[in-house]
Amino acid sequence: MPTLAEMEESLARLESAAVATRAPLDTLAAAFKNEIASNPKDLRMHFLLGRVHLLAGRPADAVRCFAQVTMLKPDSAEAFYLLGHAYHRLDQHGEEAMAFRSALRLRPDYAEVHRAVAEECLSEGRLDEGVRSLREAVRIESSDFASWRDLGLALSKLERTGEAIEALRVAVQLRPQDAATGSLLEASEARSSRGA
Repeated sequence: MPTLAEMEESLARLESAAVATRAPLDTLAAAFKNEIASNPKDLRMHFLLGRVHLLAGRPADAVRCFAQVTMLKPDSAEAFYLLGHAYHRLDQHGEEAMAFRSALRLRPDYAEVHRAVAEECLSEGRLDEGVRSLREAVRIESSDFASWRDLGLALSKLERTGEAIEALRVAVQLRPQDAATGSLLEASEARSSRGA
């Protein structure tokens, strides 16, 4: 049987590759379940098993794992964050929002949670809320290309062209090779010059 370090390394490789083939994930899940059977209060195993379930597309199982972690360790912002993602995949948006709020209550500077909240708001058409969350995300992590790009897009939809251009300029500076963002910036600047 592989060691815990080997299992964690295997999971990290799968996550970073973003290639979730069923067999390795099922093998990891079985190993983590065996560990949990021998020590049901092992937070680390519940947490790792939850990550495997998210990668494998089993959000209901992930919810059970992360809920267990949050019950045993209610100060785990990361567990609440991942619980929110699992709820999102189940389209349980009320629970998702509560999990994200819990994560932010524990760790207000958690940029990934602010970004996740913004994505949810933007997908529901709540652009002003999405902009607030993205502004918080870039305040915390000023080198987050995706947040700057999404902030520019949201501001553009709100017809706040000047602010959109500023955000898109930062995004282009962070990732000049991203042609799509460069095109968005050019279109916003052209729109601004026509309106001026």
